[in-house]
Amino acid sequence: MVERNSNYNRNNKSYNKKNNYKKFKPEGNVKKHGLLNFLFSFEGKISKNLFTGMALPLGVVALVLGLVKMSVQNSVGVDYGFLYTGLDIIYILCLWVIVALGYKRAHSLGISGIYSIVGTVLFKPFFCFYKADRDFANDAMYKNRFDGIKKFGAWFDKNNVTRIFYVLLFTLLSIIPYITTTANRDVVLGGESPVMNSVVVLMITIALFNILQLFLFNTKWFKKYYVNILKVLSFIAYNLVVISMTIFIYTLFMLISM
Repeated sequence: MVERNSNYNRNNKSYNKKNNYKKFKPEGNVKKHGLLNFLFSFEGKISKNLFTGMALPLGVVALVLGLVKMSVQNSVGVDYGFLYTGLDIIYILCLWVIVALGYKRAHSLGISGIYSIVGTVLFKPFFCFYKADRDFANDAMYKNRFDGIKKFGAWFDKNNVTRIFYVLLFTLLSIIPYITTTANRDVVLGGESPVMNSVVVLMITIALFNILQLFLFNTKWFKKYYVNILKVLSFIAYNLVVISMTIFIYTLFMLISM
């Protein structure tokens, strides 16, 4: 049924007793947030192109920080304590930004941000490339337009080839610091650590799992259960990470106390 023009006008303009229509005006101006809010706040909703475009440069920054930190750590005869501490602080801030962006992307997809903490690693295609039925992204709430960053993210979302390339790039960025650090430690200890091989295999397995998701996007059964599977596995993985970190910190504390 086609709506009449008069009804359409009544829905968009206020009607007074004198039978005159007045244009509707929103109450106040919408407040836009700055760059610091975009980077560090866990509130908000961002588009997949903005998230994809921002995540990769942050991964590169984390890689550079890790390599610089390793070179400082391996320096002999020079006290780089202050610089080492500064690199740690910058690295933590970088991780904070990555988690905050993941929270924003999760909110735009209609799920809790907690699922993004590990979910952005296990289910990277969902946060970067998945076309949800409803996406609540609101990039306009920020003063910066981020047009260049969104174009950068959109390029990786062109087809499955560019998406696979994106996943492999992230895997490489994750592997390089660990391999370099472990290789240097093995040289000092005079042997090869089996842990390194296990971690590399785990990262490659996660990459293959993400690539598999790219090819299942268009299947009806997959779309039906995808979000539920993501929530369950992300929550389990998140708790495993928390437990592992707790055990590690407790073990470290006990070693220091001895």
